[in-house]
Amino acid sequence: MDWNRKIAKKLLAFHRGAAQEYRSLLDSFNLYVYGYGCKRAILREIFPEALEVDFSSPDGETPITHNLYEYFGRPPKATDTRTALLDINGKVPAREASEKTLVVYGARKEMLEGLSNLKIVLVQSKDQGISHGDIVAEGYIMRDLSTFVLESGEKTGVSSKIEEIINVYDCVGPISKKVFKMFLKAVASRAEYSLRDLFNREKKKLLMVNFSTFREALSPFFDSKIVQESKGICKVNLTKKELGETINWIERIVE
Repeated sequence: MDWNRKIAKKLLAFHRGAAQEYRSLLDSFNLYVYGYGCKRAILREIFPEALEVDFSSPDGETPITHNLYEYFGRPPKATDTRTALLDINGKVPAREASEKTLVVYGARKEMLEGLSNLKIVLVQSKDQGISHGDIVAEGYIMRDLSTFVLESGEKTGVSSKIEEIINVYDCVGPISKKVFKMFLKAVASRAEYSLRDLFNREKKKLLMVNFSTFREALSPFFDSKIVQESKGICKVNLTKKELGETINWIERIVE
C-alpha cells in the first residue's frame, strides 16, 4: 500500500531535475502550476528566494501586505493584498520587479488583473474559477506540478494503511473523491460490491451516463491497490473497524 509514496518520490525527483527549466520560463512568462498534491515544499526548493502570497491565509491580510512591501523594498502600507499588489506593480520599475518572484495561492481571476510587471507562480486553487483563456490572456504558461504529497497534513492516530488511503484520496480530483466515498459507504454495508450495481444506483445523482467514466474515476485507487476487482466485484482490504475510521476521516476533510 505504498504506491502513493513511490509516485510522490518519482515526481519530486522529476521536478527537482526540471527546476532550472521552471526558473528559465519565468524570464519570459508567468507560471500556472496545477496537478494532484501539495506543492508548497517543492516550490520552496525550486524558488528559494520567492515570497509566498496566500489569499486564503487565515492570518489576515495586513501581515501579508507588510511582507510584500518589505520584499520589494518599499515602505509598508496597511491595505489589502490586491491593492498592495497593484500599488507595487505600478510603482516598482519593471526591471526591478522582474528580479523578484511571487508564489501566489488562492487567487481568483480579478485578483490577478493588471499585474503585468510582476513575476508570478500561480498555484491552482479549487475555488479560483480561472479559465484556460484567462490564463493565456494574462501571459501564463501552464505546467503540471503534481506531487501526490498529502495536502491536508499528517494524519495522526490512524494506521499506515488508512493514512495511505487518505493520502491518495487527498490527491485526486473531485469526481474521483465523490465516487470513492460512495464506494466506501456501499462496501460498509457489504464486504464486496458490484461497481456496475453501484453505478446504476448512483448515476442520476452523479449526472453520469457512462459506466466507463464512473469506473475511470476510481483508477487511482485501483492503481494503488486500495480497491481490488475480480469478475466485476470490488472490495477494499480493510477490516470493518478500519473501514469505519477511513470513512470518518474522509467525512472530516474539507473539500
